[in-house]
Parts: sequence; structure tokens; C-alpha cells
Amino acid sequence: MNIATWALGAPTLLSLAIQVVAQRPTPTGVELSRTGGAIHSIAVSPDGKTIATSGAQGDVCLLDAATGKLDRRLEGAAEQHGRLRFSRDGKRIAQLSTGLRIWNLASGKVVAETHDVLGKEFEWSPDGKWIVIRRNNRTAVLLHSESLTEARRFETENNILSVAFSTDGRRIALGIRDRTILIHDAHTGKYLDEEESVGHPTDIAFVQGDAIATIGSTGFHQVFDGDAQRLASTRPVGCMHVQHDRKRCVIQAGRFAYFFAPNAERIRREATSVVALHPDGTRWVRVRGEHLELMTGDRPDWSVPSPNRAAIEGMILTGDGRFAALFANQRWSVHDVRTGDELDVGDLFANGWPVQHSARPELVIVHGAKLEYWAIGSRGKSHRVRELELAIAPSPSNYGPQRMFRDGDTLTIGPWIYALDDPENAKTNSGVSPHSTVIPVAGGQRLVVFNTEVSWDGAAATVSLRHLDDNPVDVYDLTGIANQDRDVSPNRSRVVVCGQSATHVLDTKSLELIGKSRTPWRCTRFIDDDHVLAGNADGLSLWNTSRADSTLTLDLGGITAVEVDGRGRTALASTGNRVFVIEIAQ
Repeated sequence: MNIATWALGAPTLLSLAIQVVAQRPTPTGVELSRTGGAIHSIAVSPDGKTIATSGAQGDVCLLDAATGKLDRRLEGAAEQHGRLRFSRDGKRIAQLSTGLRIWNLASGKVVAETHDVLGKEFEWSPDGKWIVIRRNNRTAVLLHSESLTEARRFETENNILSVAFSTDGRRIALGIRDRTILIHDAHTGKYLDEEESVGHPTDIAFVQGDAIATIGSTGFHQVFDGDAQRLASTRPVGCMHVQHDRKRCVIQAGRFAYFFAPNAERIRREATSVVALHPDGTRWVRVRGEHLELMTGDRPDWSVPSPNRAAIEGMILTGDGRFAALFANQRWSVHDVRTGDELDVGDLFANGWPVQHSARPELVIVHGAKLEYWAIGSRGKSHRVRELELAIAPSPSNYGPQRMFRDGDTLTIGPWIYALDDPENAKTNSGVSPHSTVIPVAGGQRLVVFNTEVSWDGAAATVSLRHLDDNPVDVYDLTGIANQDRDVSPNRSRVVVCGQSATHVLDTKSLELIGKSRTPWRCTRFIDDDHVLAGNADGLSLWNTSRADSTLTLDLGGITAVEVDGRGRTALASTGNRVFVIEIAQ
């Protein structure tokens, strides 16, 4: 395995060895990720051999339609999880959400991309040379599919809800909010005709020649020469998928899928969310819970767990740096940080949540008024070893999982304080808001309280130093920092608090300012008493708290969370759907 090392220079003599994913133009290495994420869109290739899925984290998965096995994964932007469409020749696939991205399937590379679009609907022309898409509320554009440059513009007096190409590619239909469908010449942009829609046409398509199918709040309809025929009135209507030959279509409405074909009876089958038709006309694809299924009638040919990455809601690194636990979708998984292999999985309780904790090789899970410890064995398997009954049942923060801090026999979770020798007699400090974090210092005899009070005038943030009897010793004003994350150094002598405008390092004995950075860090963890790893939208940085400067910044994408093991030698940096393993060499 290739490992790149960046020297940070004297006097610290620290270096970081970053193991990065193979797709990036830097050395390959380990990546931890969780599958089983929500599927927002599916599409079937024109030849029926490939099924594509798009998830909440932007990745596009290509599966073998014969077996359901994952063939390839295309890296999308984290904010892109909209509709997928294959080009008619099956050589390209496009994904739309906050931007439009097109991949060449032979090379797996992005060949065109633009963010100058709006909405969730677009369509390829039959010859694959053009894409029609909504640019803003009252403007649709015709784009060259190779460059995504604008060729023609269609402007309306009311909001555009949907767009479609005719079967011969000569006309473009625009579904308008005022319950009309405007027909234009695709090559000249000239207005040709107008049809009346029964409801708001949130999705439209040409089917069976000149017929236009629409779906919206009033159901599913077909328009023939101005006469609308209601085919289904079930609400709510979620999406419509038209077969490539335009002879069949399926709509998803509530828990069911409705199939339509010329001169055929409507068929209703059970489906839970997204659906698509197979080109052979006898099979269809559905998303059922966290599974993707290829169906023949009511019988699944195969059923596989969602291949798309799940949004990582929390992560824990064991004290020896060997294992990492990732939390997503009420499940946790244990990974070997050297190989990335998934070694164990388990379910979180319905009302349980993980506590961020890196001091021991354990998973710490709060379940109601219980604090459960799950030990991780030498092979990555976990088992519950003990539990504590807590007097006050902590609840998840509005900003994600709480962190647990321990010093001596004092344990804190968010604003709640517990004595380990008597956990049933927990308490909170007076005047501490539910969004606060309490860190014990001085062997648990004093508390550093990060307090946030939210009002109509905004958020007032302070750091206060208190005795266990709630008497404040010192207060440091953090108003305007937006107190996003905080950590304490290994010897409990310093705390760091980061926000959108600045990052402060304070002495825990007096709350005097040791260092201040104008860089807006989103998350941070101490490596040792003088250095922290800090992440934000620009990547990951090593920050010297004494000099208050950043000695290294690594472009790993937007970092949302950082964890460091108990030795200060291994760290995890998360981008939301991927976790980078970082080796820290002293």
C-alpha cells in the first residue's frame, strides 16, 4: 500500500500519513463506509442489463440486473441525490439534483457537469444529442448533452413543473403550474400548441405516439387531442416511469405501483417507494424498505440490501486504534481500520443512540436510562459486557449524537453529570441549557461548561468554569462563535471550541485565552496537549494551539467529524458518507 507523508517541520516533528481512496489522484489506501442507505432514484438501462440506483450521499451504484450484484460505483457529489436517466443508447447516465452530472459508462468518468439548473425533472432526446431541463421557475433550456451549453431557451409566464421530449424528438412539452401543457418545436423553439391538464402536471411524458401522460395531485391522466382520460386517482402520486419504447408506464402512488399498457387492464402491485420498469415488459424494479428487488409480477427474482452509502451519523475509534465503529440508520458496524473490512454489525435500539467515546475499545450506547458498554474483541466481534442505570435519561442533541467525557469518577453526557460510583444520582447544573456540553477536569472536581442559550435575538454562547456545587468560577464569552464543536486535551489542561467565525483554545484552570484562530473549523479533536486535528469544508488541518496557526491542510473534501484514538496515533475524518483513516507518526 502506498502511503504519502507530509512533514510538518520543527519543533513538533509531527507528520501525517493519510490513506486516501483510490478515486483521488493521490496514493491509494483505506476507506470506511456504510451501505444500506436510502435509495432516492432507480433507472434501468435500455438493454435491461444494468440497474442504477442513487442514494442520499450522491453515489450512483450500477448493478448487474441478472444477479443484483454491485458492478461499479460512480462517485457523485454529496448534495446530489435526484433523478437518474440513461441515455437512449445506454452509453451515458445523468443524475440531477442541485446540479446535473453526466458519466460515460465505458470509462466511469464525469464528462459534463453544470449547477445552473433547478428542479428534479429532465429528459434526454431520443438521439442523445440534447437534454431538456428547467433552469429556473419560468425558464426551461435545451442543452447540448456533450457540453451542457445552452442551445435554446423556453420562457413562460407561470412556473414550469415538468419537461418532456416527444417520441420523435421534434417537440418539447412543458408542464405549467396553471394546469396547462405547452408544446414547442424543439429545433426552433416556436410555440405550437397548448393542452389542458386536469391537475398540476408535476411529471409529464409522451406515450403511445402523440398522447401525453401527466401525474400530479389529482392522479394520473392521459391527454389525447385535448381530451383527458383519468386512469388513476390514487393519491399521493409519487413518480412516473415510462418504458423506453413508450408502450408501458408505471406510477408509484402511496404504497402501490400502478401499471398501464395499451388495451390492457390496469394492474396494481405493492411497492413501498421508488419503482421502474424493465425493458422486457414483464419485470419491474422496486425499493422495499432498505432492499432493492427485481420483480416478475409479485415474485422477486432477487432481493439485495441497498448498495448506496448511508449517511454516517456517528463514529467511534477504539483506544488502541485498531477498530472503528460507524453508526447509520439505527445500525452500527465495526471495521478494521487497516483494511476497511466490515467485521461485525448490529442494531441500535429504536430510541438508542451512540455516545462519542474514544478512550476504550468499546461501543457506548445510550438506551433510555441505561448506559451500555459493548466490548470489541480481538477479531472485531462485539458483545455487551455491562450496563449502568442512569438517574436521568439523556436525549440526543438537536445537532447529533452527544459526546461523553470522563475524568476520575465523574462522567458527563451533554449537560448531564453522573458519578460512576453512584450513577443513579445524576444531576445537571443550574442555568445550563439542554444544548450544552459539560467536560469534567481536575479529577472531576471542576466542570468546563459550554453553554448555549437560544432566543429570538439569536444564540448567546459562553464557556464557564464551575465547581461541582454549581458555583461559577470564571466565564468566557463565546457569543457569535456559533459553538459547533469542542474537545479537551489529554491532560485536561486545555479546551478547544470551534465555530463558524473563529476557534478558541482556553486554559481549564482560569479560562484564559491560549490561542485563537480565525479559521472557521467545523469539528476538532486533540492529538496531544499542543495539537489538534480540525476539519471544515476545505478539508483537514493540523493546528498548533500554542502558536494558533495551521501547519498543514489536506484537501479531503468537506470534513464533518473527526475522532482520535487514546494514543494520539490514529484518527478518523468523516465526509458524511466516507471515513478516511489517518495515521499520525510522532
